[in-house]
Amino acid sequence: MKKLLMVAVCGILMLNVVGCAGVMGAPLFGFVYSDYKYPHVRTEVVNNGVGSKQGMAMAKSILGIVAIGDASVEQAMRQGNIQQIHTVDHHIMSILGLYAEWTTMITGE
Repeated sequence: MKKLLMVAVCGILMLNVVGCAGVMGAPLFGFVYSDYKYPHVRTEVVNNGVGSKQGMAMAKSILGIVAIGDASVEQAMRQGNIQQIHTVDHHIMSILGLYAEWTTMITGE
């Protein structure tokens, strides 16, 4: 029983280390739980402070087997009816690498 538990824990660790069920490209990694925001640097961002309109786009991963959604800046622009970007941020949430969400949040005009 201990060997089975050890193999299961090692398997989960390996999935997270290689990014199968984790969030690729994220600046931080929490094996058990991650939930944080961070800014995205884009050269075409006006950065005149927070814009009056907000748009969000999300993608999800389940067990690193299924990944669905569109977390692109373009999708967030469409969702918020934004023509000029002011700020771009990302929100990451992952639970044991079994379920993960990546949300792109933008503001602009």
